[in-house]
Amino acid sequence: MSDDLFPSADVAPYTLPLNKAAFERAVTLGHGRAWEHAKAHGIEGHEAFVEHATLHSLAYDTQCEGDRAQWMVGLIEAAGALDRLAPRIIEGVATPPEGDYPFWHLCQRAGVMGELARRGYGGARSALYGLFDKSKTTVDLIGGHEIIALDGSDGLLFVCDALGRLLARDPDTCVDQQPIRVYDETHGDGAAMLVLESARGFNGDIARYLDRLHADEVEIEQSQSAKGPYLKLADVVFDEDAARRREGRYADRTLQNVLEWVNANRDVRYGGWLRAWGMHNASDDDLDGVIGAIEGASDPRAIQLLLCVFGRRAMPRITDEILALCRHDDEWVRRRVYQALSNCDDERVREVGLSLLGTDRVVEGAISLFEASYRVGDHEAIERAMRLVNDRDDLHRMLFDLVDVFETRSIPECRRLLMFVYGHTPCGNCRGKAIEIMRNASVLPDWIASEARNDSQEDIREEVGDGGS
Repeated sequence: MSDDLFPSADVAPYTLPLNKAAFERAVTLGHGRAWEHAKAHGIEGHEAFVEHATLHSLAYDTQCEGDRAQWMVGLIEAAGALDRLAPRIIEGVATPPEGDYPFWHLCQRAGVMGELARRGYGGARSALYGLFDKSKTTVDLIGGHEIIALDGSDGLLFVCDALGRLLARDPDTCVDQQPIRVYDETHGDGAAMLVLESARGFNGDIARYLDRLHADEVEIEQSQSAKGPYLKLADVVFDEDAARRREGRYADRTLQNVLEWVNANRDVRYGGWLRAWGMHNASDDDLDGVIGAIEGASDPRAIQLLLCVFGRRAMPRITDEILALCRHDDEWVRRRVYQALSNCDDERVREVGLSLLGTDRVVEGAISLFEASYRVGDHEAIERAMRLVNDRDDLHRMLFDLVDVFETRSIPECRRLLMFVYGHTPCGNCRGKAIEIMRNASVLPDWIASEARNDSQEDIREEVGDGGS
């Protein structure tokens, strides 16, 4: 690793004011330095980009990281520019988002309108209500949370009435109790149903929504099936009983079933059920049989599927043939075997990992070979192998693997590598984990702790102490 790729632990790698490129990079990544710049120097010269970043989610993975509505509105407010920009942002909601998949941008816009409406900006409330919609493929709502948070029982009635009208147009529409949960979180269990039942008698759409919920509850009790899927992970209600049932759903599958499925589905890229079977249901003899099948297979499509069995469970034995797959011609075979061997604490796995550090394999997952097989001092070889790559997904994969290496071992020698992660990962979750690991190892630089108080990620701000964002 070149010394100019990562900062000093003692001195922040940036000075204020940020130039245009540095400011836009900071906003895109969610670094607190963007807030620091806005508070100290305003956003003159950056307003067009700030408007775009407010109306579009720039998070690497909004599903996991959440949107940045609160952070962006707060940044503009800290810059003293909200009175000037708010009308333009409200007007901008009417312009379709850029890109092929608008869902997350629309969710952020709803959050922004909620923030502006709470601050009393004219037009924000009506813009929020105009954004309300339901995902076409899941039970997710666009603007539902924000409307209920803003207007309480009136907002709840609006959302449930709208869902009832959707059901009238399309009886197959999937709905759930999400609006009820959101309202009850603030007003107490059962409060939402009191509001809705009082409206049932004179509002047929709300009655239709409530009747669907009752029908779905009966069906679920009978079938023990799961609710409809979510895109917003924050809306998922974890069910321990359902999780235990899922662990046993492949208990009747045999090794022969696995081999037959792989043979018949070679064009499938990923067999998620194979990983679940390997983790929860396969016996040691089953796993040994899968290893034998891998060693005897010649089709890379079959090999990479069979390796999925070991995605979350260590191989009972590691052979030279398995290790050789780390240099296979097929990229997906290599990626799968890296993941499989990441669960194995074995000196031979470590040696393969060290041999691959000087190659492009570090970008596709070879660093994960150190997850279980890391030895004290290996950080030096890994540091020398670090590089920046232009593709955000490749960069994220490499830095994600670095975080995984140190997540179970908070040791001081992690600092240089995790500072590299902090500065360059496009992912807010990885940035947050890097901070947490460094803090647990008592090596978190003061400048990172200070900057992170204004980070775009709420959990990061809480980790280090909120600086006002």
